Amino acid sequence: MKNQVFSSAICMFLLAFFLLSIFDIAYAEWEKIFIDTETEMSIFPAVADIEEDGDMDILVSSYASGMIWYESPVWTKHIIDNDFGFIKAIDLNDDSMVDIVAANSFDDEVVWYEAPSWARHIIGTDLSGTVGVEVVDLDDDDDYDVIATERGGSRVVWYEAPNWTVHTITTDLNNGWLLKTADIDSDNDIDIVVCSEISGVVMWYEAPAWTAHYIDDNQPEAWGIDVGDIDGDNDIDVVVGGHGNGEVALYENPSWTKEVVDSSLNAAAGILLADLDNDDDLDIVAAAQVASVVVWYESPSWTKHFIDNSLLGASGLCGADFDDDGDTDIVACAFYDEKDIGHTVLYINPTWVPPGVMDENINSNIPISLQLQQNYPNPFNASTSIQFELPQSEYVTLKIFNILGNEIHTLIDGYKSAGTHEITFNAHNMATGIYFYRLQAGSITETKKMLLLQ
Repeated sequence: MKNQVFSSAICMFLLAFFLLSIFDIAYAEWEKIFIDTETEMSIFPAVADIEEDGDMDILVSSYASGMIWYESPVWTKHIIDNDFGFIKAIDLNDDSMVDIVAANSFDDEVVWYEAPSWARHIIGTDLSGTVGVEVVDLDDDDDYDVIATERGGSRVVWYEAPNWTVHTITTDLNNGWLLKTADIDSDNDIDIVVCSEISGVVMWYEAPAWTAHYIDDNQPEAWGIDVGDIDGDNDIDVVVGGHGNGEVALYENPSWTKEVVDSSLNAAAGILLADLDNDDDLDIVAAAQVASVVVWYESPSWTKHFIDNSLLGASGLCGADFDDDGDTDIVACAFYDEKDIGHTVLYINPTWVPPGVMDENINSNIPISLQLQQNYPNPFNASTSIQFELPQSEYVTLKIFNILGNEIHTLIDGYKSAGTHEITFNAHNMATGIYFYRLQAGSITETKKMLLLQ
């Protein structure tokens, strides 16, 4: 009898270990890519296709180095301005190019930088220590207006395009920090949600009269903030990171009932809502400066998963699909490390597998090794298809060379997700002959020959 009990206990232990191992496989493998490891005090990231070349670039605001954009796919570093503040990337002047709006804290200005020359235009100079900005058509006249907070004072204002006429939203918010815009009361106009670093409040201001409403009057050093319909009831909820108390707090609209998602995230800073596991609900992503982690909480149970447990000074967050695989990847800024140097990091979202389940159909779709297939048709006239398989998300180049070894075309230069990919190569203006195509993924390279008959 004792042996049976002992054997059962061993079996249960092994089963638990097996399930936990699968759980780790399902969530752990966020690929970490260092965009910059030499810029001090990076805090506010943003993403946009600055060049409109089909891939996402990264923007960062740094206390020490100003406003920077990193050009994908090799992350070439460009300095836009030496000032600092929260940044938004948007086509402000409707010329089909991405401009940048910034709250320049050092100069007490709200400005915008016009692409592609980054000519600097002043929106407003009447705020003390501007930090947060949002860009939205606030008055429904088909142009973008700008909203800004005042860290060194008590005002929130909006600047009406195109002449940037200033309108006061409030003069009573001590040390306004970041803000978001959304239709909070479902009346088809844009309201404003703001958190305060010093007064420790979370407020929303109801358009058009800008009536003030408390969401929370006791959230110490309310810092990171995001808004979205988290509980699926068709209204906008609010999530806040408490830098002073280490809380990640969810406030459910309309009662603003507070649910503490995490009470131990030391110096919670960045907050982001995104559907990380593609299950059609919003998860919560958080970064913490002192805890030095980037984590995500899986809705609706708020199970905590680590993206990175060693990003010293983790602060700002944003998200976008960088590798074109249909899920949200994460960009994080680290304010400092042990050498007081900040980092900008890109985390590639792994292929998601439900925890505790070995789904053979899902696993069978992921190749076990790099494979470059023979182009088809071959020989070919004018165009041919090239297919390759990746066992994991990888930075990939696919290039065409002539028989002398000269590079003549680059078909792919960027991140691709795990799985099978196919691309069509058009050779209308090329001469008949033998050509080579070379795939490089990480440290592995494969080359094949093809014949063009014009």
